[in-house]
Amino acid sequence: MTSHVDPSQLTVFLTGATGYVGATFLQILLSLPTPPRLIRCLARDKHKGEVLATLSNQRTSVRQVDGDLGDHEMLSGLAEDFDVVIETAVSDDLGVMNALLEGMRRRSERGLDTVFLHTSGTGTLVDDAKGEYDSDVVRLFSLFCLYTEKPR
Repeated sequence: MTSHVDPSQLTVFLTGATGYVGATFLQILLSLPTPPRLIRCLARDKHKGEVLATLSNQRTSVRQVDGDLGDHEMLSGLAEDFDVVIETAVSDDLGVMNALLEGMRRRSERGLDTVFLHTSGTGTLVDDAKGEYDSDVVRLFSLFCLYTEKPR
């Protein structure tokens, strides 16, 4: 496996780049002292792709991948091709996760590592459990204030 990659040569595949969480990841990546050389963002909307391209600069190329999460073959191929995969678009789609993991498995067989980050939006915190969980339930009061309470 690779032990060190020059940060300026890293490539990143990012899903959900036009959403709240994904856009935050994108902003952080672009503001790094040594940003990745290429960030490919999955987006269905051509207009959003054009906006993403305007974020490119001398050190980082930001480009749209035209497609959607339903194209598992495409997702698998992209996960195989990138040093870093950041999945922020969906939290509970097993097909998406299997496709990304399959691509990373194939990459690993070629002796290449992948850094994988998976998260989701704040919508995951919203449920209709009505206190029926056995464990603590996280509730969202605002974007800035989270607390945990035991269901009654």
